[in-house]
Amino acid sequence: MSAAFTWQGLTEAESELEALPRDLVAEGQTAAEELAATAVDELKAVYAYHHVTGNLARGLQVRKVSDGTYAKGSEVRNRAQHSWLFDNGSAVRETKRGAGRGASRPHHAFDSVMHQKDQIFETMIAQLLREHGLGVEVS
Repeated sequence: MSAAFTWQGLTEAESELEALPRDLVAEGQTAAEELAATAVDELKAVYAYHHVTGNLARGLQVRKVSDGTYAKGSEVRNRAQHSWLFDNGSAVRETKRGAGRGASRPHHAFDSVMHQKDQIFETMIAQLLREHGLGVEVS
């Protein structure tokens, strides 16, 4: 008694698996760029509400980052000198004589964007896995 097993399409499956990381990286990079652009738009809206000189909005920059072959992304930074102070606020200040000068309140603009980033990132990964047939369903 002899048995034979023939797997048809194995070479095509291997080719697709080899190309998968490049495809996922490209799609992930595109999604990261879209997320960064959305973050910049949201931050500009917050900064526009507090517009004095326009330096906060002008200081926003998006930069592509890469760490090897598979780690790609986008970084949103603000180069305005007072951006950290605007977002985080300051402690109560006083003069040498003890006269109170108050504190600037924090606006937490970057914090709200970062919270949204985490939610969108999880959704994006799930979508990429589904689109490429890597999802596992238990029934």
